[in-house]
Amino acid sequence: MNTRLPEPAWLLEKLFVTARNTRAHHDIWWVYRNRNDRSKYDYVLTVYKGFFRLSINAHFCSMILGICNLYDMRRKRDTICIKNLLKVLGASCKIQEVELECLKRDISYLEPLVEKVKKIRDKFCAHLNIEKTYTRILAEVEIKPDNIKEILEKTMAILNRVSQLIAIPQCDFSTEPQEDTRSLLDDLRSFIESRST
Repeated sequence: MNTRLPEPAWLLEKLFVTARNTRAHHDIWWVYRNRNDRSKYDYVLTVYKGFFRLSINAHFCSMILGICNLYDMRRKRDTICIKNLLKVLGASCKIQEVELECLKRDISYLEPLVEKVKKIRDKFCAHLNIEKTYTRILAEVEIKPDNIKEILEKTMAILNRVSQLIAIPQCDFSTEPQEDTRSLLDDLRSFIESRST
């Protein structure tokens, strides 16, 4: 059995991919759910309700599961998560202890919010509850969409700080998914309007 720890850069790259994908799911979900976009695209979402009902749910669950993957606290060494990244960084002596402690503090700050996200995963994504929508579950666990966005933004900042500390390129967390979703909805709205004239 290979007990060798992975290289920090390899682990960081895997976490970048998870964080980038999780952020993309959030951004798409948010276009569907926020009031400004919702009012603009409500007709499109209604005309194609079968598709968008599933799409909204899929992006929400993918976002929740992505956050849970990033902050997986199981004690397994082979789990690709931020906690294990810090262990690998500490063991490899790639960064100074003061920097490591600072990163741990940043993660500790997020832990109460991440615990709420894990409750959402348990109550909505992983196990079905009768008559519970994610809106009700968000209210029940007392977390707001802004809190989810905060987790993602701080996570990206943590990962980019690690990349800076170990001298590898930072990750660009693009807003393309949000822009592409709006473009798609605009095109669908134009298509619907052209059919009705």
